[in-house]
Amino acid sequence: MTDDEEKNPLLTRDEAAAFLGKKPTWLRDHHAEVPHIKIGRDVRYTRPLLEEYLEANTIRPTASKRSARSKKR
Repeated sequence: MTDDEEKNPLLTRDEAAAFLGKKPTWLRDHHAEVPHIKIGRDVRYTRPLLEEYLEANTIRPTASKRSARSKKR
């Protein structure tokens, strides 16, 4: 974490979108899904909340049908 991030842990929509690898408009359109902080009319994000969001939406591979079939043979 840089000194700037320690002083200002809140990210703007542009910064949060860059962190997620998305466009700011995507983040605006999906604000109900992505955890955020509302300060008046401003919306801000934190890295820990974005990381939790990514973890919660990560799909882990499971045993494939192909490998399950080969075990039956």
